[in-house]
Amino acid sequence: MGGHVVPSPDGRSLYFTRPAKQGMRQLWTTDVDRRNERSLGEIGPFRLPDLAFDVSREHLVVWPAFHQGTPEIWMARIAHAAGPGSARAP
Repeated sequence: MGGHVVPSPDGRSLYFTRPAKQGMRQLWTTDVDRRNERSLGEIGPFRLPDLAFDVSREHLVVWPAFHQGTPEIWMARIAHAAGPGSARAP
């Protein structure tokens, strides 16, 4: 599994990240027994050491996107764990 693991709001799955290119992170999900692992897309950009994200009850992923000189917080709706989804910023 990757870094910064976050449990889903219902406790049935885990969200985690893996490194991607140019300050981005790949967002992944898996069942709590580590089966059915799948990629949801990329989130970011991040500035080290700020590699944090969270998942809301509404399945929104939030993270502190880093753009030089512009503080921002981004959100993305992710698909329910039963179907494919994307976590790209709007």
